[in-house]
Amino acid sequence: MDSRSICSLKRRAEPTFLKIRRVRGFSLIEVVMVTAIATILFSLGALFTMDSYRGTNFRHEAQTLVTLLHMARTSAMSNVNQRAHGVALTPENHPNAYVLFEGLSYTGSIVVSITERQYGIKLDASGSREVVFEQLSGEVPDDTVIILTDLQRGVSATITINKEGQISW
Repeated sequence: MDSRSICSLKRRAEPTFLKIRRVRGFSLIEVVMVTAIATILFSLGALFTMDSYRGTNFRHEAQTLVTLLHMARTSAMSNVNQRAHGVALTPENHPNAYVLFEGLSYTGSIVVSITERQYGIKLDASGSREVVFEQLSGEVPDDTVIILTDLQRGVSATITINKEGQISW
């Protein structure tokens, strides 16, 4: 027997409790790095999701106001209850709402519906704080511009109503 075969016999003859097993797995640094990357990705995703949520709420608020203006104009042109119709923008007795009403002015009119504002916005309207559409024609006395501003995101939406009562945004 040569010396190589003797060494190989010795290696085989070692007891199993003396053998060192190499356990394969992840090191602490690898686990920490993966956790850090996952946290960064989750944070970015959360930021984009919140911004998208705020944008959706803002567009919904603008759409709600446009819908109420269209309802008032349609009711006035259809001569519902033989009266003009309008929308009061944040009246004194309902500061966080839009009020759909029948009559030439919000004061002393018949309230048709009150729609609470759902999203915190700044509202600027040229002229008065109400838009009244004339009976049968649907016209308004003056051109009106309503600007909704999302103060958190710095985004604005403009709703324009010309003298003929056409609503665009």
